[in-house]
Amino acid sequence: MRYCRAMPNGVAKSAVKPGRKTGPRTSAGKARSSQNALKHGLSRDLSCTAHPLFLAIVDTIRRETGVSSPVAEEVALAELKLRRVTSAEMHVHSGLNGASDAEAVGALTALMALNRYETRARAQLRRAITALRAHQVGRGTLATPRT
Repeated sequence: MRYCRAMPNGVAKSAVKPGRKTGPRTSAGKARSSQNALKHGLSRDLSCTAHPLFLAIVDTIRRETGVSSPVAEEVALAELKLRRVTSAEMHVHSGLNGASDAEAVGALTALMALNRYETRARAQLRRAITALRAHQVGRGTLATPRT
């Protein structure tokens, strides 16, 4: 439920009760919002198990570490997601050359939006590498980390 609160300067400030969700309420707003992630495609799942780069990364990880395929695939998938985000960021940066102020503001907004995906991809890669190291420690192929 929405309500307005009077501020000391006399301006009414709209607020949302704690615990209440915000977002589009009309069907048109919901439809528009549901398409936000399709602008760059970074939120869709990767089905890249046949991609040559994915296979090369998995092969290299397995050969160098001796871990099982699922662990190597997890690391490779996270690496490819991070590369996709980096590629999208580079695409935005390439459009900045000779851009007007309004275009530069739009590019900055796009980069800020991409930061969310980069943060997620980096976290996924960290988790995958942690799982890889744990798997290696369990097999005795990596020294136990010092604490």
